[in-house]
Amino acid sequence: GILFQNRGTSFSLDENSPNVFQGGKRPRHTLMPVLVFKDDDLVFVPATMGGSAQPQIHTQLLLRSIAGSSPQEATHSPRWVLREPDSEGLVTILAEEDLPPETKQSLKNTGFNVETLPQHSERLGHSNLIKISNGGYTAASDPRSDGSAIIIE
Repeated sequence: GILFQNRGTSFSLDENSPNVFQGGKRPRHTLMPVLVFKDDDLVFVPATMGGSAQPQIHTQLLLRSIAGSSPQEATHSPRWVLREPDSEGLVTILAEEDLPPETKQSLKNTGFNVETLPQHSERLGHSNLIKISNGGYTAASDPRSDGSAIIIE
């Protein structure tokens, strides 16, 4: 069969690339749907935009949610992401200015360059989060984007 989607642009014509275009291969891409279950019950539906930062954003959303944060708190909390190496192989951590001081220090201790960004910087991806509990829903949309979350019953 044929699957139509624009992630095929992630293929490479360089025969030495792990993403070389050839039959039966799937390209590296950033689509990352997530559903979180506890036992047989769906409890969280997170969504992110942010390229290679998506696993990091999902992790931060889910760790906060499991610790008891509401979707609003989880999506609006300060964020940081480790960027992929640039063309010179340098790795940078993007961190919002309102991170707790101990988190900032821990990031600086990694040895990577830390670039501080304003609170709710769009450069740190977008997220949405739905929590399902007691037969109801709570949801939030990231202040880093122009979305909104509305529950309609």
